[in-house]
Amino acid sequence: MRWIGGILIGVLAAPVAAQQPQAPQQVTLSEAVRRALQVQPAMVQAEGDQRNASAGYHSALGAFLPTVTVGGSAARSNVSVIDRTTGRAVPSQYSYTSTLSASLDLFTGFRRLANRSAAAATQDAADAGYVNQQFQVTLQTKQAFYNALATEELVRVAEAQVKRTQQELQISVDKLRAGSATRSDSLRSAVDVGNARLALLQAQANLEFAQASLGRQIGVDQPVRAAADSALPALPDTATLRAEAIAKAPQVQQADAQARAAAAQVWSSRSQYFPTLNVTYGDNRQGISSPSWSRLVDGGYPETFSWRFGLSWTLFNGFAREQQLVSSKVSHDVAVARAGDTRRGVNAQLTQQLAALETAFAQLDIARSNVAATTEDMRVGEPDPGAGEPGAGPLQLCDRPGHARGARGARTMTAVRPMAFTTGDTPLPDIIILTHNLTRDYDMGGEIVHALRGIDVQIKRNEFVACMGPSGSGKSTLMNLIGCLDTPTAGEYWLNGQKVSDLTDDELARIRNKEIGFVFQTFNLLPRASALHNVELPLIYAGESAKARREHAAHALERVQLADRMDHRPNELSGGQRQRVAIARALVNNPSILLADEPTGNLDSATGDEIMKLFEELWSAGQTIVLVTHEHDIAAHARRQIHLRDGKVERDERMGQQ
Repeated sequence: MRWIGGILIGVLAAPVAAQQPQAPQQVTLSEAVRRALQVQPAMVQAEGDQRNASAGYHSALGAFLPTVTVGGSAARSNVSVIDRTTGRAVPSQYSYTSTLSASLDLFTGFRRLANRSAAAATQDAADAGYVNQQFQVTLQTKQAFYNALATEELVRVAEAQVKRTQQELQISVDKLRAGSATRSDSLRSAVDVGNARLALLQAQANLEFAQASLGRQIGVDQPVRAAADSALPALPDTATLRAEAIAKAPQVQQADAQARAAAAQVWSSRSQYFPTLNVTYGDNRQGISSPSWSRLVDGGYPETFSWRFGLSWTLFNGFAREQQLVSSKVSHDVAVARAGDTRRGVNAQLTQQLAALETAFAQLDIARSNVAATTEDMRVGEPDPGAGEPGAGPLQLCDRPGHARGARGARTMTAVRPMAFTTGDTPLPDIIILTHNLTRDYDMGGEIVHALRGIDVQIKRNEFVACMGPSGSGKSTLMNLIGCLDTPTAGEYWLNGQKVSDLTDDELARIRNKEIGFVFQTFNLLPRASALHNVELPLIYAGESAKARREHAAHALERVQLADRMDHRPNELSGGQRQRVAIARALVNNPSILLADEPTGNLDSATGDEIMKLFEELWSAGQTIVLVTHEHDIAAHARRQIHLRDGKVERDERMGQQ
């Protein structure tokens, strides 16, 4: 008993958490939003789009104004000029020239009007895009801010849980010393303390990531702590919120403005079918006297001017106008469709956010209740200083019976509640199978079939789990995903600490060969191969030598009581013996989990009971087993039952014995 006491005292004396890093700077919600609006690249881009749209609108207005050009020049030749009157050479002189020209388009087939309308609509779209980006950045900042607050609260909850489990461990130690408890009770309490410490470490890691994400959001190169300076808003009145949100949503206004701009571009393309009319005025003054304002204005230089009216009408240009008009109409149709889809998307997003908001408020109420209950539980469980014996705190009973595993007896059912898991977390070491929001959809001739709808399951090492459900419930699909025979449409799947939901086909094949043993209803044995050779097959794919393969295969057959049937072919074996060969083949690689799909479906009841007894023996030896069946008497052998219906977990129960 001394070594047990040493373990328990070591657990109690162990530090709860690692050394804390330097305290991060704090920021309020309003300050976080203000900083994020200044530094986020999306806001800088939206502001640049506004400036570009404004410049484009001024350019469209300038098309209605004349184009004015002025110029001047001075020239002198190095060749003398002969005076025709005197016949003498006259030295060369400077010649000065000034020009003024103005051009104005009088009619361009409504092109300028269309371009102005397009520029105005583009400017409206840029303004709406800026407002929309403000909302998006503000929402992202608030999400990061409240996530940091929530994870900090979860750290406090985890710290309280560690204190609670340490208190229960101390009670177990005191009761063990007093002779009123067993060693198993104390060791289980020690395991609970370790699990609570692991949960605390995970919560602290999540907090550091949340604070670093908040710092990135507001442009700070270090973690930032969210200061809880604001109360959570109340639930909004949704009676008129939906119509107002759809009408005034910046995304909708931006999409409508883009549709108007596309419509204006259609008219701009149609303007090519109209003639263009313009007028041009030119003025030219030239002389040899030195230039001055009086000579330019009062006629010191000879003046020549001209007025020119021009008319241009393109009658045919090789269908280029038609191509441009069709392209503009297509762009307009796409913009109109996108505007409608954006409106519907805002409606769907609003529905989702309102549901998430109601769920968040419910979760807050539940969390507050849990904290209050835990606090009261710790207060009640504290030992009475004036009593001779420690107070009796809550005890956690073992999930598995200690004796007579194979006995049927009376059964008790306890609901299984998996530990909280979010995207980005890593499963705890004792979790061998974890699915988070696992989804699988199939396209059946254009119709989407939702086989799995967000499955959340956690299975620990050395658990015996039965997966049940009616036909079409999704249990076979879940088996295929757990067995890496298929990949999910969405969600995460972790197997033995490795995230396998994103692996390639080759990587999944290696996982199947190393980590998973399969047992099928139809045995799937090679008819012309002996039992020994059938069991060797996984080892052949794994690349083991012939000698090692035979040794491992023979040992696996001995585990299933078929040492005297190694050289027999499947047609020389009974149904129960063939299923034992299949089980030996599944065990030969020492897999992390054993997946059995209706393993007794082709067997009579007596043989089926023998196979299930073998599964119980394997479970007793430490093997993790997941069984898929629709038979309640077969599922009763398992210590946990997961019931599926319509692609969801209907209930998850742990089966005990009385």
